[in-house]
This record gives sequence, structure tokens and C-alpha cells, in this order.
Amino acid sequence: MMPMHPFNEEAISGGLTTAWAGRPLVFLESTGSTNSDVMALADQGSPQGTLVVSSQQTAGKGRRGRTWISPADVNIYMSILLRPTMPPEKIPMTTLVMALAVQQALEKRFPPATYGCRFGIKWPNDIVVLPAGELEPTSGAANEAKEPGEQEAPASAGKICGILTEMRVDGTKIRDVVVGIGINVNMTRMPDEIRTSASSLRSALEEVARRGDAVPELDRAQITADVWNEFEPLYETFSKAESLLPLKEKYESVLVNTGRRVRVLDPQDPYEGTALGITEGGELIVMRDADPGSGAGGTLCHVGNGEISVRGIEGYI
Repeated sequence: MMPMHPFNEEAISGGLTTAWAGRPLVFLESTGSTNSDVMALADQGSPQGTLVVSSQQTAGKGRRGRTWISPADVNIYMSILLRPTMPPEKIPMTTLVMALAVQQALEKRFPPATYGCRFGIKWPNDIVVLPAGELEPTSGAANEAKEPGEQEAPASAGKICGILTEMRVDGTKIRDVVVGIGINVNMTRMPDEIRTSASSLRSALEEVARRGDAVPELDRAQITADVWNEFEPLYETFSKAESLLPLKEKYESVLVNTGRRVRVLDPQDPYEGTALGITEGGELIVMRDADPGSGAGGTLCHVGNGEISVRGIEGYI
């Protein structure tokens, strides 16, 4: 069945109110990876804001070399080119800025008063869907295929979006940065390899809001435009400050980890504690539990946005 809403360059561009984000816009019905496409365009001299959007990926990229499962005609796969002048060590914060843009776009498009749900962020950049008025996550990791033996998250409406930031440098200077976003929008049946851990926006709206009727097909073109309309001013604020300090209050207001027990999965030194918020550099602040062996009191730790994962003690967050 053909999608109800057009998903093409014209439909997306018609919703953009940006000055540079999504300009130019390249739309592809199918591609290998939108991140790879943007890198190729960057090598040809494309400007900051160049956006590639596709209705299908055959080699979508996830974290840690995983594959992002990207079926045709139901979801959004897109990547944007950035050419920042800040030091390379500041770039990981861009992922948090992108997460905040997606959260704001979805909450404005699907307001709690109408849809009965809220959109939150599980640090650093997972978008989760939860009942309005509650901060109870119901999510798992999304489209990334699991490694053998990796613990599965609870299966329910929750994580609907993945974000991957890739940076290329020349010596000590940034050549370019590509931010890729995959949003599960209209999927109603999940592939077997992600069935227990993924959800879609449409399914989450139905499940979390406990609606009596089905949610009709959602407009992917409008959601795509919404995201970049939110991202541009947020990124400009971050880029000017080279810090998350101006956005810290907004981010923490939708951070579902705050005040919750977490397990920090540091391969060198795993531990448990309570999440308290983020630093202006985007690190998760965790009050580490006291050492029962030594009796030493708890210590305040900052968890960087890298290879260390954070999970809830009794669930995903």
C-alpha cells in the first residue's frame, strides 16, 4: 500500500522554516547510508546544512559498528553536514543537542493534552515515549541488531529514535561532522531481530496513550521538517557557547534518568548509583554508591558520552 502522505523533497522543503539546516536538501528513495552520502557530498565541498533524507537504507549505521535496520516507506533516515570551528573534544555534545531537537519537535507535533504521552531523553540521546504526567520509561534499544549475550531491554513502547554522530579531522582541526538520525515512524511490525527492543512513534502513541482507536499514518515529511526547525536554533546556541550550559535546563527537564538508580557499565570499573543530571559538557552526573567493603561514602562521578553505557537498575532507565 502506498503511503498516505507524500514523502519527498518538495513535501519536506515546504515545511522548513530554517535559514541553513536542510539547505540544500537531497532526497533519495533508497540508499546505502545517509551518513556515507553526506560525507561524500562534504568531500565535494557541500556547505553546512546539507541534508540527505531517504525512505530506505540498505546499510544503515548504528553505534559501535552495528547495523541500523531501515525498511522502506515507513520511517525517516536522514543525515546533516556540519562544519564547526570548535575544538574536536566539544563535538560529542552535538549528539545531545540533536536529541533535544527531536524531543522538542515530537512534543510540539504530538502535544500531551491531545495524545496523552510525553517524549523524554534517556541519556545521552535515546528518545523514549512515556505516559503524560509520568516519568516511567517503557523502552528498549531500537533498531540496532544485538551482539550475542547482550542483555535485552524490556519490550514495550519506548525508544523510537537513534542518533549517530561521526567526525572527521585533519590533524587537530575538524574537517566536518555528520549527524545521522533514524526515527521509527509508521512501522507496525518489527523485524524479528529487534522485535523485543524497538518501537515506532505510531505504535507508541497508540500504546502509551491507551487510545481506543488506531492512530492513522503519520506525516513523515512534516516530522522531518519539524526536527530541523528545532535543531537550527539549538545548534546555533550550543555552537556560540561551545557548551551545553545555555541548553542544560531544557535538556534536564526532559531527562528521564534524573533521580533514578542507574548501573554504569564501565568495562574497567562498573558501578551503581543515582543519576543527578548533566554537566555543561554533557556528562551524566552520578552519585556513586558507597563501597560496602571499605565503608567509604559515595562519590560524585561524571560519565562521558562515549563507549560507557548506562542502564536502570530495574529496567532500561
